[in-house]
Amino acid sequence: MDLNLSSLALPSSNKLLFCSISDENKSSGAIRCYQYPLNHDRHNDYIAHDERGVEKIRITHDDKYLISAGKDGCVMIFEIKDKDARGKMRTGYSKPADEILVSRADLDDLKTNKE
Repeated sequence: MDLNLSSLALPSSNKLLFCSISDENKSSGAIRCYQYPLNHDRHNDYIAHDERGVEKIRITHDDKYLISAGKDGCVMIFEIKDKDARGKMRTGYSKPADEILVSRADLDDLKTNKE
């Protein structure tokens, strides 16, 4: 390709590839969508942010939305409408988190009780 791509996102179905364009000369700030199998001629560009470009892109865990954060300070949310490209619906998270969220007051109480 003749342009720079920065951030990539791939839904669980592997039928689409989203990438952000970070080329100063061509469409910086746009998000490009490729269909699988990859073909450089088959793609769509979506203008998301200004010429400063896209910082990050992510797909939600249910493959329904593409979220982009730009260097312009904006967050854009795109709906992925191709139902075949979404893949199977994943329910919840793959495993529970090992972290426990505790308030600062609870930590201080535990600290004083140990001493």
